[in-house]
Amino acid sequence: MKPYLFLIALLTMLAGCDQQPTGEVMPAEKSANTLRLSDATYVLLRGTHQKSHKKPNGAGFVSMHEFVYAGVDKIAENDVYAVLKNNGYTRKIISNDATQFKVQYYKKSLPPIGAIFVTRAKEGGHETLANIYWQEK
Repeated sequence: MKPYLFLIALLTMLAGCDQQPTGEVMPAEKSANTLRLSDATYVLLRGTHQKSHKKPNGAGFVSMHEFVYAGVDKIAENDVYAVLKNNGYTRKIISNDATQFKVQYYKKSLPPIGAIFVTRAKEGGHETLANIYWQEK
Protein backbone atom coordinates (compact mmCIF):
# COMPACT_ATOMS: atom_id res chain seq x y z
CA MET A 1 0.00 0.00 0.00
CA LYS A 2 1.30 3.43 -0.85
CA PRO A 3 2.13 5.56 2.21
CA TYR A 4 -0.15 8.43 1.19
CA LEU A 5 -3.15 6.04 0.87
CA PHE A 6 -2.46 4.71 4.35
CA LEU A 7 -2.29 8.26 5.71
CA ILE A 8 -5.60 9.22 4.04
CA ALA A 9 -7.29 6.08 5.38
CA LEU A 10 -5.96 6.77 8.88
CA LEU A 11 -7.14 10.39 8.83
CA THR A 12 -10.58 9.32 7.56
CA MET A 13 -10.95 6.86 10.44
CA LEU A 14 -9.85 9.43 13.01
CA ALA A 15 -12.28 12.03 11.66
CA GLY A 16 -15.16 9.72 12.59
CA CYS A 17 -14.03 9.73 16.24
CA ASP A 18 -14.76 13.43 16.77
CA GLN A 19 -18.43 13.23 17.79
CA GLN A 20 -20.33 15.93 19.66
CA PRO A 21 -21.76 14.99 23.08
CA THR A 22 -25.53 14.41 23.07
CA GLY A 23 -26.20 14.30 26.78
CA GLU A 24 -26.73 10.55 26.52
CA VAL A 25 -24.21 8.38 28.35
CA MET A 26 -23.34 4.84 27.42
CA PRO A 27 -23.57 2.31 30.29
CA ALA A 28 -19.78 1.93 30.38
CA GLU A 29 -19.49 5.67 31.09
CA LYS A 30 -21.94 5.69 34.01
CA SER A 31 -20.92 7.84 36.94
CA ALA A 32 -22.49 9.09 40.14
CA ASN A 33 -24.13 11.93 38.17
CA THR A 34 -25.76 9.63 35.63
CA LEU A 35 -29.54 9.41 35.66
CA ARG A 36 -31.39 6.47 34.08
CA LEU A 37 -34.68 7.71 32.61
CA SER A 38 -37.90 5.69 32.30
CA ASP A 39 -37.08 4.79 28.67
CA ALA A 40 -33.74 3.25 29.83
CA THR A 41 -31.76 6.21 28.44
CA TYR A 42 -28.78 7.30 30.52
CA VAL A 43 -28.12 11.04 30.83
CA LEU A 44 -25.25 12.82 32.55
CA LEU A 45 -26.13 15.80 34.72
CA ARG A 46 -23.66 18.38 36.04
CA GLY A 47 -25.15 18.42 39.52
CA THR A 48 -23.94 16.22 42.35
CA HIS A 49 -26.18 13.19 42.92
CA GLN A 50 -27.40 13.00 46.52
CA LYS A 51 -29.87 10.11 46.56
CA SER A 52 -32.43 8.14 44.59
CA HIS A 53 -35.40 6.14 45.77
CA LYS A 54 -38.75 4.74 44.67
CA LYS A 55 -41.98 5.71 46.40
CA PRO A 56 -44.91 3.26 45.92
CA ASN A 57 -48.32 4.60 44.91
CA GLY A 58 -51.56 3.24 43.41
CA ALA A 59 -50.20 3.24 39.84
CA GLY A 60 -46.86 1.56 40.63
CA PHE A 61 -44.16 3.83 42.02
CA VAL A 62 -42.60 7.25 41.60
CA SER A 63 -38.89 7.22 40.80
CA MET A 64 -37.29 10.15 42.69
CA HIS A 65 -33.77 11.55 42.29
CA GLU A 66 -32.06 14.39 44.13
CA PHE A 67 -29.15 16.46 42.78
CA VAL A 68 -27.36 19.53 44.18
CA TYR A 69 -26.10 22.31 41.90
CA ALA A 70 -23.86 25.27 42.66
CA GLY A 71 -25.71 28.50 41.88
CA VAL A 72 -29.36 29.44 41.47
CA ASP A 73 -32.34 27.41 40.24
CA LYS A 74 -32.31 28.67 36.62
CA ILE A 75 -28.72 27.43 36.15
CA ALA A 76 -29.67 23.97 37.44
CA GLU A 77 -32.81 23.84 35.30
CA ASN A 78 -30.86 24.86 32.20
CA ASP A 79 -28.55 21.87 32.70
CA VAL A 80 -31.44 19.42 33.14
CA TYR A 81 -33.40 20.84 30.19
CA ALA A 82 -30.37 20.87 27.86
CA VAL A 83 -29.77 17.17 28.50
CA LEU A 84 -33.45 16.22 28.16
CA LYS A 85 -33.93 18.39 25.07
CA ASN A 86 -31.08 16.50 23.38
CA ASN A 87 -33.09 13.34 24.08
CA GLY A 88 -36.34 14.63 22.52
CA TYR A 89 -38.11 16.19 25.50
CA THR A 90 -40.00 19.48 25.57
CA ARG A 91 -40.73 21.48 28.71
CA LYS A 92 -43.50 23.40 30.40
CA ILE A 93 -42.88 25.73 33.35
CA ILE A 94 -45.47 24.94 36.03
CA SER A 95 -44.53 27.56 38.64
CA ASN A 96 -41.83 30.16 39.08
CA ASP A 97 -41.91 31.95 42.41
CA ALA A 98 -39.56 32.98 45.21
CA THR A 99 -39.66 29.56 46.89
CA GLN A 100 -39.36 27.12 43.96
CA PHE A 101 -39.09 26.69 40.21
CA LYS A 102 -41.24 23.77 39.01
CA VAL A 103 -41.01 22.31 35.49
CA GLN A 104 -42.39 19.29 33.62
CA TYR A 105 -40.66 17.66 30.66
CA TYR A 106 -42.61 15.74 28.01
CA LYS A 107 -41.73 13.13 25.40
CA LYS A 108 -44.29 11.25 23.32
CA SER A 109 -45.35 7.86 24.74
CA LEU A 110 -43.47 8.38 28.02
CA PRO A 111 -44.64 9.58 31.42
CA PRO A 112 -43.77 13.23 32.07
CA ILE A 113 -40.70 14.02 34.12
CA GLY A 114 -41.25 16.55 36.89
CA ALA A 115 -38.54 18.65 38.49
CA ILE A 116 -38.59 21.02 41.43
CA PHE A 117 -35.65 23.39 41.90
CA VAL A 118 -35.21 25.10 45.28
CA THR A 119 -32.39 27.62 45.79
CA ARG A 120 -30.93 28.11 49.24
CA ALA A 121 -28.33 30.52 50.56
CA LYS A 122 -24.93 29.07 51.22
CA GLU A 123 -21.77 30.66 52.57
CA GLY A 124 -20.18 32.35 49.58
CA GLY A 125 -23.21 32.08 47.28
CA HIS A 126 -26.17 29.83 46.54
CA GLU A 127 -26.89 26.19 45.83
CA THR A 128 -29.94 24.57 44.30
CA LEU A 129 -31.57 21.31 45.30
CA ALA A 130 -33.09 19.64 42.22
CA ASN A 131 -35.71 16.92 42.79
CA ILE A 132 -36.40 15.02 39.57
CA TYR A 133 -39.20 12.45 39.46
CA TRP A 134 -41.50 10.41 37.20
CA GLN A 135 -44.15 7.69 37.43
CA GLU A 136 -43.21 4.08 36.67
CA LYS A 137 -45.29 0.92 36.66
